[in-house]
Amino acid sequence: MDRVRRWLGVLGFALVVAVFAVQNAGPVPIRFLWWTAPGVSLAVVILGAALFGALVGALWSWVVGARRRHGTGRPAGPAHVPADGRPG
Repeated sequence: MDRVRRWLGVLGFALVVAVFAVQNAGPVPIRFLWWTAPGVSLAVVILGAALFGALVGALWSWVVGARRRHGTGRPAGPAHVPADGRPG
């Protein structure tokens, strides 16, 4: 049930982003460092940014999940244990 709820949330958010992008589809100049694109549709910019953010989020989630699955994440417990073995 949680998986269905999560996918419905993702699809709902994607629909809101798509509607927002289509309603703001006018041409805009894009400048990034030394690169310039004179008349790009704002819808393309919005959808591209949303896609890039989704890919970065998915990659981050995959990396964190892999670290947890393989036990290479942060150790559970105190960061420092004194020489006598008693926690601080």
